[in-house]
Amino acid sequence: MGQIIDRAKIERLFLDGKLSMGEWSYLTAYDNEDYMQSFLTGGPSYRIDYDSSVPPELYFTNLDEVFRGIYSIYNKYPELHVDKRLYNSLDILSKNSYKIYEFLTLISYQVRNEKRGISPFHIESVPLLKNCKKNLLKKQEILSRIHDYVGANKKDGQMGAIREYNEDFKQMLDYDLMSEDDDDNKKTL
Repeated sequence: MGQIIDRAKIERLFLDGKLSMGEWSYLTAYDNEDYMQSFLTGGPSYRIDYDSSVPPELYFTNLDEVFRGIYSIYNKYPELHVDKRLYNSLDILSKNSYKIYEFLTLISYQVRNEKRGISPFHIESVPLLKNCKKNLLKKQEILSRIHDYVGANKKDGQMGAIREYNEDFKQMLDYDLMSEDDDDNKKTL
């Protein structure tokens, strides 16, 4: 993508209190896909992980800061096309078999923010979910056997947590992530 962000300017704005932590983090990661993936799935300030000693609402508190930063940058710097950048990063995550839960957490959060009128933009979620579904169908047996991370308290491991997200997507988007047939959702996992 090439560097289009002036890092020295970002540091000055942050140190002068003109950028929030979320804005600074997003701009720092903007032009490097590896940093962007780290930013979205758990850079140094937070982690989309399961830890039984941490209440689940704390994870979303951290995501609040991340998405507030993304939305603020979108409003302040429209030339950066933050909506397209977020879509592209989510697209990469949606195709990564090892990041299925992280992807679902992020896309669910974005869709909820769209529905609540918090997000200043809309992204096409269903194509991203279709990408994820391809990986999910291939990895469902393995995910059912993983009982750490988000699957720790689920009878069917990580698939149990993913099924919970599926119920959300059915309600929010009328999309069944667990169906093997995209056209008429005949066969459900």
